[in-house]
Amino acid sequence: MCGRFIATSPPASIANWLNATLEPDLIDDGPRYNIAPTAEVMAVAETAAGRRVGRYRWGLIPSWSKDSSIGARMINARAETITEKPSFRGLVATSRCVVPMDGFYEWAPSTGPSAGKTPFLMRRRDAYPMYMAGLWTTWQSRDGTDQTIRSATVITCQASTALSAIHHRMPVILDDEGVDLWLDHAMRDTAVLTSLLSPVEDETLEITQVSTAVNNARNQGPHLIEAVEAEG
Repeated sequence: MCGRFIATSPPASIANWLNATLEPDLIDDGPRYNIAPTAEVMAVAETAAGRRVGRYRWGLIPSWSKDSSIGARMINARAETITEKPSFRGLVATSRCVVPMDGFYEWAPSTGPSAGKTPFLMRRRDAYPMYMAGLWTTWQSRDGTDQTIRSATVITCQASTALSAIHHRMPVILDDEGVDLWLDHAMRDTAVLTSLLSPVEDETLEITQVSTAVNNARNQGPHLIEAVEAEG
């Protein structure tokens, strides 16, 4: 799965790299080192008006849902079943996005003397941002409050060989051509789209053990991504 990530690249830089425009109300929150489910995240989607960088709640809330709480359980969508699951299948052809990140965390069973799991940070070796494939939708409350929430989910796939020792799943990370195709509003061929949803090549990622301070989603700061020595 993908349950925690970092985003340190400014929205303006993301917009420039992806030839997108910033939504007028988008606020730059600065570097974020411990983004957890249900938080507001930056995502890029393409509509008839072009590519736009905006804010989405992490955890997809299907339009048919009675309340927004379901989003906390829908932070990820499995690549193998997105064209089958009712919550996702209608979005694959029409409502795709990419979620920029600069790294993501995953936890492995501890091999040292202490109990619990050991956190690791995965980043590109070349230090460029990564773009996770995602789906988005808009939900509106039915209780008369007219609450509207735009939300997104991150698509996951089987882990790459290098990452499989830590966890069996990973986010789908698109290359430049994949981003262009995934965001192409005219592309509706689900067979072509799902062919993009595969693990990133092993040599792309650098894997670093980090402090267990990242376990607490309230903790923030650059110290969270600093390497620590493995116990043993």
